Amino acid sequence: MTDQVLPRWAPAVVGCLLALGGCGDGSSAVPPAMTTPLPAPTPVATDMAGQPLMPPKRPAAMEHGDTAGAQAAAEYFMELSGYAVRSQDLRAFTQLSDPECFYCDAVIDEVTADAAAGVYTIGGDTVFSVSTIDPPAQESFYIVWGTLDRTPFVAYDSSGKTIYESDGDSSLEFAVRLQHEVDGRWVVMGTQAGEERAS
Repeated sequence: MTDQVLPRWAPAVVGCLLALGGCGDGSSAVPPAMTTPLPAPTPVATDMAGQPLMPPKRPAAMEHGDTAGAQAAAEYFMELSGYAVRSQDLRAFTQLSDPECFYCDAVIDEVTADAAAGVYTIGGDTVFSVSTIDPPAQESFYIVWGTLDRTPFVAYDSSGKTIYESDGDSSLEFAVRLQHEVDGRWVVMGTQAGEERAS
């Protein structure tokens, strides 16, 4: 399994590769999600279409360094990636990103460049649906497998001219490699797109 960048403006997988290794040969069932209620987030802004930009809720399960925590962290991270592009708010996304994560760097670089150029995106919400979790084996990280869905989106330049339009993605095979740190944080080490988990 390798780490690949999924650019915002292209459903095809391109970019840098980073060997994962140590994925383990076992498969664990996806644990039930924790149901501890959290306060509803408050919209911090609106996009150019006047729709509220609602930051994702941080799941309570992320407080745990187990498979339930890994699932929650992966789902939250991918939802944050769509929010970061729409809002150009990278704070929560960056806190979950390892400095060596190519996907993370791609999102951060795109959002930073867009903000500097006055480019903005409407749409492109992301949802990651987990199917399988590989727990740590020789290495200390989890690999969370599933499918990624992204709603249609349009990118505009500073004058309001459409510079890219996409129908989004549907059921794109995706995986997130992440690690639970000694300080209790989850950190995303890399991603994989377009490849199913080997059985």
